[in-house]
Amino acid sequence: DSLRFNITSDEKDSLCLDSWLLFAFDSKGAAAYTANRQKYNLPINGYEKLDHSLQHWIFKASKSGNAMQKVISVIDYSYDGKVLTSFTDDNPKWQDIIPDSIAEGVFLAQLNYVMANIQKLKE
Repeated sequence: DSLRFNITSDEKDSLCLDSWLLFAFDSKGAAAYTANRQKYNLPINGYEKLDHSLQHWIFKASKSGNAMQKVISVIDYSYDGKVLTSFTDDNPKWQDIIPDSIAEGVFLAQLNYVMANIQKLKE
């Protein structure tokens, strides 16, 4: 739904996109998100009221075309503003971006924005 990101480089020939993402759910999206949590035996208490999720992701792309992601933190909120779940991974691992996933869509949207606005960003 919305995102904010910073562009950095932690290695030669790579680009990092440090992203805060806000996912707002309709009833169908909330049901799918909750079902995915159930699939991985994660708690779903209160998730019948799921409204949105704030997530901190980092993407890394290399000139060779490799793209990786890591999830730093996730906070899920109910429609009345209560925190349903939150976690922060103090030592996140780089993971491949799964084709046709939400992560790939977010990464490509950010990368396309950067490429289209590279000159403006340098100024």
